[in-house]
Amino acid sequence: MPMRMRERFARVLPFSARGEKARAHNELAMATDAADTAAIAAFLGGVYLRECNSMTTSLRQVHTVAGVSQSMALRLAKRLNEDGLIVIISALHDEFESRIELTEIAKRRLARLTHNNTTSSIPK
Repeated sequence: MPMRMRERFARVLPFSARGEKARAHNELAMATDAADTAAIAAFLGGVYLRECNSMTTSLRQVHTVAGVSQSMALRLAKRLNEDGLIVIISALHDEFESRIELTEIAKRRLARLTHNNTTSSIPK
């Protein structure tokens, strides 16, 4: 995913703008590191693009979709699941074949971003 798209995904997902309770219990709400933000954007953006193309994403695939290491992808999946942006649907035969799906909140935010053709709000 081009860096410009990652930046746009990161801007539409305001983790730090949520309530104090969410911030206290979730490390993602405090993510200020640019690499963390880029990884989150790539993760959610990659899963979103696959869902738009009627493709499913498993835990085994998500690191290649997000372009991060497998251990980081699994950590992000756990954190995003706890944050309510994704749902992990367990597969009984193989845990790595568990499906990842975006929640409606995440889908709305990402759809708004991808359908917004103006980039005037993004500083250069």
